[in-house]
This record gives sequence, structure tokens and C-alpha cells, in this order.
Amino acid sequence: MHSADAAIITAEDRSWFKKQGTIRIGYLRHMAPFIEEGPDGKARGIFRDLIDHGFEAFDIHNKVEYVPYSDPNAMKRDLIAHAINAALPVYDTPWESERLHILQTPNVLAMQMYRISRTDEPITDDDIIAVADDLPSQTKYAEEYFPNNQLRHYQTENDVIKALHNGSADAAFMNPYLVSIYLQGDNKLKKELLEQTENLTIAVNPDDHPLFMAMSRMNTLWGESSIHESLLRHTDESFIPSFWYFVQSHYKKFLLITALSVMLLTFIIAFAVFRTRQKRQADRIARLDFLTGLPNRRAYDERIAKLEKEPLRHCVISMIDINGFKTANDTKGHKAGDELIRGVAECLEKTIKDPRYVGHAYYACRIGGDEFTAIWLIDDELYLQMQETFREYVASWKGAYCDFLSISLGWASRDEFPMDSIDDLLRTADKRRYEDKAAYYRRSGIDRRKH
Repeated sequence: MHSADAAIITAEDRSWFKKQGTIRIGYLRHMAPFIEEGPDGKARGIFRDLIDHGFEAFDIHNKVEYVPYSDPNAMKRDLIAHAINAALPVYDTPWESERLHILQTPNVLAMQMYRISRTDEPITDDDIIAVADDLPSQTKYAEEYFPNNQLRHYQTENDVIKALHNGSADAAFMNPYLVSIYLQGDNKLKKELLEQTENLTIAVNPDDHPLFMAMSRMNTLWGESSIHESLLRHTDESFIPSFWYFVQSHYKKFLLITALSVMLLTFIIAFAVFRTRQKRQADRIARLDFLTGLPNRRAYDERIAKLEKEPLRHCVISMIDINGFKTANDTKGHKAGDELIRGVAECLEKTIKDPRYVGHAYYACRIGGDEFTAIWLIDDELYLQMQETFREYVASWKGAYCDFLSISLGWASRDEFPMDSIDDLLRTADKRRYEDKAAYYRRSGIDRRKH
């Protein structure tokens, strides 16, 4: 759905908003940077920014009241009882939502999780998993993907980390934002990126279907780049470490410093380095696509801007998307769609790591949905060889949910169009991709409108 289409709501839905009055939204008060209760008692975070932008885009002027909760089950009970109109964030499977008779929007955020433990050994059924009660999505994630393990509950994320260090628990799960905050400089705990994702959505009472339709479209209106910028800002805003947090984390260093003046100077320098590293880590995360591990749309826009300022002699731009992606999502579920997206990234990585091409400049991004862009700083002859290798990897790919992977690809180069700008090359590559996709559907005898 294009953003222009997404911004349209029906006259019937707009009439519902005019009659509704105040819209009450329940939120979990300890889910920063996604949503939290700020020092002023007001809700802040990525979900608040998303709703503010969505209501403005839809030209909806209802007063919105945010109701804080510490217990996610109490929040859902109030949603079912219609004490609130919507609840966020929600980490429920579709069958849970159906059982509770609530509506759940498409994923607002889908992040690959990290396993945190003292060793590199894989998790076994005997391992004890630590979860923080003030982050209920952790418990849901552990119950869904590791149902045979014992869960040990702790109050906060800091308590979870202490339990891992002292051996009270064997493993825990964190999203990339929590890793960048709580494990900065921690070399004792091991981090492993997992395939399974943490998916956060918004739940809406079925009686408020117009609100559900509006909230389901807000992601498309806002865009991935804006979402990541909001996450970066709220990560920095919510998790600025206090003076004593830093001292407690680095107290051994200060025991070696005897002179008060030297200690104070060292602390100032160390704290500045600590915050600089934290900001760099958050900045890196803001440019990362968590599903594939590739750079995201924000990183892509920055790279294109750099290429426009510093044109290169050899440059090939290829645009890629997945054939039948919507069908896979609709018939096999979002796990199948995510698998196809990761499959394209895997094939791109295998291509550039092929011994024949090692050492050649290459930059690939996931720019949204099932769309990818690869920038190759090589001549046309070598690119055609690499493209053939990439297609071979795609043809041989096989997943757990999908038996095959099919892509459409278009490309344009500086060798072919020496006078064209980077923007011109992008348009040509995108046009050729659409032509390649049309040819695929003609060969397959498939109605493109249904796929």
C-alpha cells in the first residue's frame, strides 16, 4: 500500500472518530524505548510518536488519553471490557488474539533477538532462562520459542544481568536496543543473534474497528527511516546512565586511583568515552535492518547521497524484490515471508564472499518490505558474472517454510550511462526490475494482481 493510499480513511470511519470523543490508549510504563512513562508522568516512545504522526496524517483531532499499566494482563482485561480503546505494545500470537477476541495490527517493530549467556554453548532444556517482569514481552518470547525451559523471574533488566553473572540463571533474551544499553563494555557475557524475532503490535477492541484500520496503516505512513530515528532518540533519552550507575559499573578502575584530583579527571574522561561509545552503538543500530542484518533504508539514503557528491567511474546499481512474496505471507504466514527476505540477504552475502569476487567494493541494503538495493563499484563485465552467481544461489536456496526463492532484478551502470546521475541510474534499474517481474508473471501464467 502506497503512503498516499494509506492516508485515506472512509467517510464512515471518519464519522466514527467524530462521535467517539476521547480515545483511551493503555500502555506498559516500562517498555522504553518503545513506550514508557516519562519523568513528567506522560507517555513517550516510538509508539507515541507513531500515533501522533498517524493522527496528524489522517487529520484526526480526537483527544488521546494515555493510561499507564504495570501488568499487561490487567491492560488486556481493560481492553476487552472497553475501559480503553487500544493497548500497546502487545506481543501475542494470532491465535491468542483470536481467543481473547481482540484485533492486532501488523507488526510495528520486528527485531531479531540476542541470546545472552556466560558461554557460547547452545541453550538446552535444562538451562534456566531469566526474564524481567517489567519487560513482559521477554516472558512471551521465551514461552513461545523455548517452551521446555524453566523461567526465573526478576524485577528489572539489571537484576537479570546480575543473575547471569552470578550463575543464578543460564541465559536471557534481549532486543538490540537493550543490548546496546545494558551490555556496553561487558566482556564477560556472550551475545548471539537469534533467528526468531520479537514482534510488537497494537491491540484494539473489535468494537473500535475504524481505530484499528487507522492504526494498521500508520507504519506505512511514517516509514522505516522515521521509525529508526525515533528509536534512536528515545533510546538515548530513556537510558542515559546516572553518575552512580557508571561508578558501580567501573568501580575497580577507580580503586587504583589514589589522588582525588586524578580520580575526578579520569572519571570525566572515562564517562565521556562511555557515552560516546554508547551513542556510536545506538547510531549503528539506527542504520541496521534487524531481520537481515543488512543496512536499512536510512543507511541506504546516506550512501546514495555520498555517491551523488563523489561520483565514481565504475558503479552498478541493482534493484531486487521477491516474486510471490504476498502469496507466501498470506498462505504460509509471516514467518515464511521473513524467511524469504532473509534468503535474499543470504544469497547476496554468499555472492560477495565467493572467492572469485573477494576484495571488490559492494554495499547491499534492505530498503523496505521485500525490496533490496545492491551497489557494486565494479565494471559491467565483472558485474554480469556476479549477477549470474547471485541468481545461481537464489535458484538453489531452500527454506524451512518455503521450497524456493524467486526474485526480480533490474540494474543500471555508469559504464552504460556515463552521463546519468545516481538518481537516473536508480530510476533505470527500478524500471528494469518491473520489466523483469512482468516477464516472470507472463512466463508463469500468474495473475500479478493476486500476488
